[in-house]
Formats: sequence, structure tokens, C-alpha cells
Amino acid sequence: MSKFPKTVAAVQKRDRCMWEIGDALLAECGKPSALPSQNDGSRAKLEAAASEIEHLKIDGYTVDYLAKLRDISNKFPGGIRNPAISWAAHRSSGSPKMLETIVKAVGNKPITNAVVRSMRPVIEKHQEREYREENPGKPLPKRGEMPAPSTKEARGLLLEAESLRYNNKILSCRSEMDDVAEWLEKNLDKLSAIAVDYLVETALSLAEDARRVADVARKLKASRRAHLSVVGE
Repeated sequence: MSKFPKTVAAVQKRDRCMWEIGDALLAECGKPSALPSQNDGSRAKLEAAASEIEHLKIDGYTVDYLAKLRDISNKFPGGIRNPAISWAAHRSSGSPKMLETIVKAVGNKPITNAVVRSMRPVIEKHQEREYREENPGKPLPKRGEMPAPSTKEARGLLLEAESLRYNNKILSCRSEMDDVAEWLEKNLDKLSAIAVDYLVETALSLAEDARRVADVARKLKASRRAHLSVVGE
């Protein structure tokens, strides 16, 4: 007879119902230990659950993975979960408070896991910066204990996060172009005329797109300089 019927039943559905598995683990194994070193039997129950699932020939449900599922369900009780936001996005936010801040920043736009992952570090850096300015010399509290930015500040941070994401895309494109250029130099004399024409046409089109992005960047830089001269920075 199974000792973990709810957990096993949720896993056997095979529909990636992470919330249900996490909730079942909370019910049958208890909440996560308050301290990593605390030995309250919770970890032993997770190990037993993982062993029972493995015995049923269901792969992928290691002790650490089950612990993660339980931890997220514990951080986000049923009443505060957002059904419009994925389990992965809840996990990446780290806390209900952080997810709420991101929701305020994004507004009516879809809140994907990628958005949450790009927003969270920007918000955390902003919180640390604001706390240091307001409390010079004091040690930083835990991140979850620092004041959340206002809705207006959060929306500004959304733009900052988006700019970083696009910057990373540009860097990724640069890396891809370096690889393409290196490959072409080695193989250009081996390609057919049709292949060469196609590559040249594509490369010139990309170069034109890059020039357009550069023109916009120059305008932004000039606008920024004009703004700084007005405010006296």
C-alpha cells in the first residue's frame, strides 16, 4: 500500500501538474525545514517518496526535484497563485512580493518566464541601491524584506530589463556573425554560385538592418547627451 498516494497520483498523471505534486508533497511530507541543517524528518519523507516513484518506473522525480516542487507550492499557497502565470514564472520570481511587483510593472502585457527572469535581477539591484542610499553604512536585509519599488519605478525598471535583454540579443547576434564569417572564410571557394549569391544577399540585408539599429542608437546617445547638458550632469 502506498504511503504517498496523493504525490504518486499527481506524478502518474504525467501532465506536468507541478502545483498538484507540490501540494501533495506538502500534505504528505510536511513543509520544508526552516533551516538547512534542521533534521525534522521532512527530507527523509521526500527521499521515501522519490524512492516509491522510482519503483513505479517513473523517471525524473529526484529528491531535489521533489523538494523544489514542494518549496514553490509552499511559497505560493493556493490563494495567491496567479492562474494566468505559469508555474515556471512563479518559481523564477522567488516570492509572491516579487511577482506582484513584476505584475505591476508589466501591466496588461503577458507575463512569461523570460520576462520574470529578466525583471527580477533588475528589481533586486534597484532595491539594494535604494536601501544603501537611504541607510548608509547599514547591512543589507534579506531581499524579501526590502521595500518593493512603486508601480512607476517598476515600470521604469521594466524598460531597463528590456534594454538589457535586447543588448544580450545584440551580443548573441555578434557571436553568431563571427561564427558565420569564420565558416565562410574556410568554405567560400567550395560553395556553388547560387549558394554564394544567397549568402551575400542575406548578409547585405542583415548589414542594412544593423545600420538602422546603429542609427537609432546614435540618436538615443545624442538625446541623452542633450538631456545631461540641460540638467547639468
